[in-house]
Amino acid sequence: MNVDYIAQAGRERCCAFTGHRVIARDRYPALAGRVSETVRWLYYEKDVRVFLTGAALGFDTVAAIAVLNLKRELEGLRLAAVIPCPEQGQGWSEAQLGQYRSVLAGADQVIETANRYYTGCMLERNRYLVDHAAYLVSYYDGNGKGGTAYTVNYAAKKEITILPLFEGTCGAAGKTEITLFDEPE
Repeated sequence: MNVDYIAQAGRERCCAFTGHRVIARDRYPALAGRVSETVRWLYYEKDVRVFLTGAALGFDTVAAIAVLNLKRELEGLRLAAVIPCPEQGQGWSEAQLGQYRSVLAGADQVIETANRYYTGCMLERNRYLVDHAAYLVSYYDGNGKGGTAYTVNYAAKKEITILPLFEGTCGAAGKTEITLFDEPE
């Protein structure tokens, strides 16, 4: 049976993740800890139960694994993997594909926003993440280019709560300045 946990929870009880794909390996443990703290805070303080990941390399994977680990202790916690197309993992290493498959296997719900790759399908996935969440946990360095920048900008325009985790920001419940810029074509 396929359960739509996102619809069941409602937008106010959903949080999406976005972040950079390239993260120094030595930062993974601390970042995973910050994600876990933020997930716990959202779970207990904001009654968030469903976390959405784009299942991309880097931060998406770190965040997804943190949620999967927390499912053992937080009753009713769900992970929804929102992937842009079936080809998302093409060109990834075997180790990366192994983690990707583990995330998808552990997810309570897997959604494909497109049935094939096309220019713009990643942005469609990113809009889906924001449109179905009240919170966005970001690992964003402020660089105004790329999918993470687009997603943070889109979330700011939609006025959802952005929780920055990148070093130098205010932390889980803090605010960060976001520079708005035009959407990519």
